[in-house]
Amino acid sequence: MNIIHVITHGGWAGSETIAAEIANEQARRGHNITVILRKHEGFKERDIVTKFHSDISIFWVKQNETHPDNQIKTLLKNEQFVNKVHQADVLHAHLPYGCLLGKLLKDTLLLNFLICVSMHVRFHPLYYLADKLFTVAKWQRLEVPNDYTGEVSVIENFLCPSSLNNTKRLKVFKNKHHISDGFKYIVYIGRLDLVKGPDVLIRAFNKVNPAGYKLLIVGDGAEAKSLKSIATENVIFTGKILDASFVLELADIAVVPSRFESFGLILLEVINAKKRVIATNIPSFREILGDGDYFFDNESVNSLAGKIEQYINFPMIGYAEEDTLAGFSLEFSSNKLEEAYFVEKSNMECVGIIEQSSAVTETEVANNV
Repeated sequence: MNIIHVITHGGWAGSETIAAEIANEQARRGHNITVILRKHEGFKERDIVTKFHSDISIFWVKQNETHPDNQIKTLLKNEQFVNKVHQADVLHAHLPYGCLLGKLLKDTLLLNFLICVSMHVRFHPLYYLADKLFTVAKWQRLEVPNDYTGEVSVIENFLCPSSLNNTKRLKVFKNKHHISDGFKYIVYIGRLDLVKGPDVLIRAFNKVNPAGYKLLIVGDGAEAKSLKSIATENVIFTGKILDASFVLELADIAVVPSRFESFGLILLEVINAKKRVIATNIPSFREILGDGDYFFDNESVNSLAGKIEQYINFPMIGYAEEDTLAGFSLEFSSNKLEEAYFVEKSNMECVGIIEQSSAVTETEVANNV
């Protein structure tokens, strides 16, 4: 197949990493893969290019070309790209604007490729332009409007492999941030914005004030300044770290306090590191962790504080089942994706997926849980 992936959000986080790994696996399987990326001052182009298989063709749009109306002008000036898009069987968008770019390319060049989109976050009106929509978790099926006429399939996110030398990185990290073996660490990894819930975690940690523990906040974002203003001296802010899962080696407890997540890649990384986990009681996290006693009430400082105290008092609790990761592999998701590109899915099958997912209710979706 000739497949074009559109990854033009501009940043580089979970959804971009997932998209890159899918593209790489498809290239390894012999498909002809093209990727469209948008430049960003936050990273160097060569660092992003190294994340892709050498057989993949990469085309860039400028950082200020945020809208597909501008992106298409740049792309169509490139003869090599024009040849690629004429051969395309599938344009796979990651996030909404990729759908619009696909529609503009089809209409401008009078082409007939399929437009598919991965719903990494929530349903967006531009997804109506897609022939096929892929949710990253079963619970998201409830967020797809009834009047969406395309095919819907569940293609779960997965644990991404790392080729970095984490032993060396961990040593450098410990020296830089004065990590001492005399303390145990509660670890948060994620953006510092309200939807990720680091404010709830910091307030809960302050409330418990556990002896012999420090809180590691790994990440950066718009709320960094306000979060530092409420933190005690036992809270360590590391700033943004690319591929930061190696920090989990230091964790006695990893906390994922998000107010909302479509999936929750960090949970897979915590489970893979064989660390104890505390997570918000939201549909996406229950879908991964099941019915275990890992959860606290969304946005509740008191509930999270109580859970932290429970984990400290009972050091053997909080480990997820080892077989949890079995259904979240790159190979498994890539196989499902290849089938979903071309195999028809009936509405009855989609309804069956909803009925089998007991981890979420329509009331929760309506309340934006």
